[in-house]
Amino acid sequence: MNFPTDDEIRLVLTQADRAIGQYMPLLDQEAEMLGNEGAESVAKDREVVAGIEMAISRAHSTPVHGELLFRQARWHATLLHPFSLGY
Repeated sequence: MNFPTDDEIRLVLTQADRAIGQYMPLLDQEAEMLGNEGAESVAKDREVVAGIEMAISRAHSTPVHGELLFRQARWHATLLHPFSLGY
């Protein structure tokens, strides 16, 4: 089995980082549109995003490479896919 290169891993992490950046304004918009009715939903989404941001930050600063880091980065990117969040 060939493991991804460090560059490939960094690319996936960068894509996940960018997806978070694009998703946050959508959460803000959702919170504004739904008001108190959607507060619980938005709060849960923000918790997920905070966890992903923390994991991405750790992945960038941790010298772990190879399959484990690649799988972690792919998991983060998958979480940000709209269909995986149930929307």
